[in-house]
Parts: sequence; C-alpha cells; structure tokens
Amino acid sequence: MDKVKREDVELLLSTREALYALFHRALGCEPNDALIQVLTGEESRVLLSVVPESEAGRGAFRDYLTELDRLVERYAVSPSEVLSGMKDDYTALFFGPGRLEAPPSESYYRDSEGSFLSKHTLSVRREYARWGFGADEHAVEPDDTLVYELDFMRALAKKSLASWLDGELDTELHDAQVRFVNEHLLRWLGLYAGDMRACSRPGVYQQLVQMLWMFVNWDIRMLQSLPLDFDECASCAA
Repeated sequence: MDKVKREDVELLLSTREALYALFHRALGCEPNDALIQVLTGEESRVLLSVVPESEAGRGAFRDYLTELDRLVERYAVSPSEVLSGMKDDYTALFFGPGRLEAPPSESYYRDSEGSFLSKHTLSVRREYARWGFGADEHAVEPDDTLVYELDFMRALAKKSLASWLDGELDTELHDAQVRFVNEHLLRWLGLYAGDMRACSRPGVYQQLVQMLWMFVNWDIRMLQSLPLDFDECASCAA
C-alpha cells in the first residue's frame, strides 16, 4: 500500500471486519437457510474477491465460487435436502461424533501431543481478558477453538474501524491484532486448512477454510501496511 486515502483505509477496515464476521458465522454456527443466502449472495462474493493475491489464490477463489454455484443449483431444486446435508457436514467436521479429521483447535495443531488444552489456550485466554472479550462461558470448547478466535478478531476489527472513524487507529489495538494473527492464527490455520483439504467431506466448508487461510495471510499484510493516523494517511495520499 504505497499511497492511500482516508476513505481507502476506512474501506479496508470495514472489509476486514465484515470478513471476520462472515467466517465466524459460516464456520461457527449451525447452517440455516439464511446462512446459505449470505454465502451465495453477491455481497459475500465481492468481499472475498479482494483476498486472492496470486495465481494460486485466484484459482482457489474460482474453486470456491464453483462450489457456491453448485450449492445454488442444488438448493434451488431441493432446499431441505441441501440444508440437511450441510448440517450433517457441519456436525461431522466440527463436533463429531468420533475423531475429527480436522479439529478446529489451535492447541491440537501446536501442542506436541495434540492436546486440546495447552499453554496456547492460556495465552489466547489472556489476550481475550486484556480486551474484555469473553468466550461463551457455557460452551465446552476451549478458548483457542477457531470460532472464538475468529469472533475475537471480529470484535477487535470492529474497534479498529470505530477508532479510525474517530480520527486515528488505536496503536495498542492495532498492535494487538498484528500480534494475535502472527502468534496464533498464522501458526496453525495452514495446517488446519491442509487437513480440511484432505478430509472425506468435500464441499462448502472445505472451500471456506481454504479461503479463511488466504484471508488471514491477506489480513496481516494489510494490517502491517496501514497508516495509523490521518496525518500519516494524508502525507501519502495521492
């Protein structure tokens, strides 16, 4: 980002908030008709189109769009059957029963013994507490489960947009997001995406996780290139 305008920064910040919200909803909630409409709608497609930055990425995005088009065609013929199949996939991929092919857990991928509770869980919990974010106290999943990490980043992205609209990016808030992406999301999502790519249930969820991995890599590059206040932005604007 060599030259930016204030409105460009606002657009980038609003885009990343919307994408974290989209991934959180798509990967963290049981599917319903409304979610299918969101995933297959034009707004979501346009949002995700900013993410691919390489030929391989553009290829993955085309694969994702192809999967969405298949979903639209099947849903038009038999919506109840498609929704039932998505619910089965969601349950099998994220909850079980039985051993998960790709557990959505940071600790699982980073702990040498594949534990679902580790020092990484505690590290994530400290970050949440620092920013007043609480994972669902009634849930059985650990704090470093994918759904909570995405919701945390969605919450911080929302705060970033609000701070920019107030006149500058909160430096501590900005640094916290860079740190969380670098020290947590980037450390395990690539492995998770690889396991999802090889799982026995191909479909929308498999493709969504590939898009999530690309998005997180896009997000860290975008975060590291943002101006932190209006004066800095104005000095580099065209």
